[in-house]
Amino acid sequence: MRQAARGTMLWRSAGIALLSALALLSGCASVQGDMAHERAGEADFSRLALLEAELPQLLLVPDAERLARDRSALAGLRSAAPLNASYRSRAAALSGQFDILAGDARAAGQALSEAGSMQKNDASVFLLAARLESDQKRREAILRRGLASAADTTLLRAELAESLFAQGRFREAVAGFDEVLDLLPEGWKSYYSRDRGAALARLGAEGGSAELGDLVGASALSIADLALITQATTSLLDFLTAGSPWAPELLVERLKTGGFFGPDLADAAPQATHEPATRARAAYFLWKLLVAHRGDPLLATAYSSRYAARSDAGAAGSPAPSPVPDVPLDSWYFDAVLGCVERELLALPDGRSFLPDAPISGAEFAAAVKKAAEED
Repeated sequence: MRQAARGTMLWRSAGIALLSALALLSGCASVQGDMAHERAGEADFSRLALLEAELPQLLLVPDAERLARDRSALAGLRSAAPLNASYRSRAAALSGQFDILAGDARAAGQALSEAGSMQKNDASVFLLAARLESDQKRREAILRRGLASAADTTLLRAELAESLFAQGRFREAVAGFDEVLDLLPEGWKSYYSRDRGAALARLGAEGGSAELGDLVGASALSIADLALITQATTSLLDFLTAGSPWAPELLVERLKTGGFFGPDLADAAPQATHEPATRARAAYFLWKLLVAHRGDPLLATAYSSRYAARSDAGAAGSPAPSPVPDVPLDSWYFDAVLGCVERELLALPDGRSFLPDAPISGAEFAAAVKKAAEED
C-alpha cells in the first residue's frame, strides 16, 4: 500500500509538473503572440503614413470617391489595430481628420476622444482638436498647448500659422509659414504654401485701398479684376500705361482687345470681362504679361514648340503626352500653364493636375502676379 501511495504521489507530482510546463508554454506563446501583434503595429505605421499623405491632397482638391476609399481603408486598419497605443491613437486621430472632410463632426469628435484617451499629448490629437474648433482664438490656444507638449511639432506650427492668417494677423502668419514650410512633407508643403501666398498677398494689400483689399480677399475674381490687381500692385502694365494709372474701363478694354485675357475674348463684348476668371484664364494673362514685358515673342509658344518637336521625333509622329494631364497640348492656354507652373507662379493643387476651369482667388492671383513682377 505504501508503494501504491508512493506511486500515486509520483504520478500527481508528474501531472502537476506537466500542467505547469503547459501553462508556462501557453503563457510564452501568449507573450510571443502579443509581441508579434505589437510588431505588426509598428509595421503598419507605413500603411498609415500612406493614408496621411492623402489628406493634404484631399484638402486641396476635394474628391468624394477618393475620400470614401481612404476612409474605408482606414476603417480596415483600425478594425485590426495592433496592441500599440501610439498606433491606435494616431489611427483614430487620422480617422477624425477624414471624418471632418466628410462633414461628420460627430464621428470626428468620437475619434478625438478615443485618440486622446491613449496618447493625449500626441501632435495628431492636438491637430484634430484644433480642426474641430471653429473659433480661431480657441484654435490658436489648442495649438499652442500642443507646441508645449507634443514631441513632433512641425504640422502644429504650420497649422498655427494658418490660424494666424485666418485671424488677419498676416505678418505673423507669413513668418510662421516661412519657419516651417521647408520641413514639411511635399503634400503638406503644397497645402500650406497656398495660404502662405495668400497671407503675403493680403499683407501687401494692407497699405492699399479698401477696394484692393476686397479684391485680394475675394474667393473668386472676375476677368477684369485680374487687370485691376495687376495695375495696383505691380509695374507689369507699364509697357502699356507708361507708368500712369489708367481708368479701369479703358485698361480692361485695351487688354481684352489685345488678346491678353485669351484669344476667344479679343472680339467679345465688354461685358465678357465681368465673367469669372478661371485658373487657365489667369495663367494666360500672366504669361502674356511676361511675354510683353520682356519683349520676347518666342516665349509665348516655347512649350508647345518643344512638345511639337518631341511628337515629330516619336513613332509615326505620335503626339507627346502633356506633362499636366488636364491641360491638353492643343489648348490655347498650354504654354501659359506650363510657363506659370515651371516658374512657380501658380501651383498644381494636388501635385499633378492644374484644374484649369476652377476659379482663382484674389490672394492666389495677387501672390502670382507679384512673383511674376519679380522675375526681372
